[in-house]
Amino acid sequence: CPCASRHHASIVYVLAGGKEFPVYPEDLIKRIGESDVCSLEVQPSSDNMPIILGDTFLRTVAASFDAGGLRIGMAQRVGHTPRLQSTREHLQTDRASPRRGPLMPPHRLLSTSETWWVTAGAYGAAVLVGLCVGYVVASLICKFCGQNGAGGRHGDEPGYLRI
Repeated sequence: CPCASRHHASIVYVLAGGKEFPVYPEDLIKRIGESDVCSLEVQPSSDNMPIILGDTFLRTVAASFDAGGLRIGMAQRVGHTPRLQSTREHLQTDRASPRRGPLMPPHRLLSTSETWWVTAGAYGAAVLVGLCVGYVVASLICKFCGQNGAGGRHGDEPGYLRI
């Protein structure tokens, strides 16, 4: 997209843990090299998947990851302010306007019982696929061995393995 689109883009607000984290257009739309062509720093995902907040978002916050407690702490990064005048104007307008509901509903995590059935189904499907692949591979090996292995007409010649 043209880099000028940064001046017309809205600020994206991520609401996490009751706190609002703005991601400015200049963080989302990055210049490619020295050209006037920019790239949008987001990737699409399906409706049933959670949004992945990647490095574009993480550059705007100070994040702390607690793997043992399965928690993430976030705070607005000091010095993360709009760099474009148009973004500063959008921010002032947004602060003066009443908030609307989220454009996308929060992702709902599966309950433990739902997770168990999904996991069991995935393992069952994996076992079934493994059995089918194993059967095909074993059939091919047996077919090959039947032509060139023990009991074949070349079983005693050099270069052939008697099994």
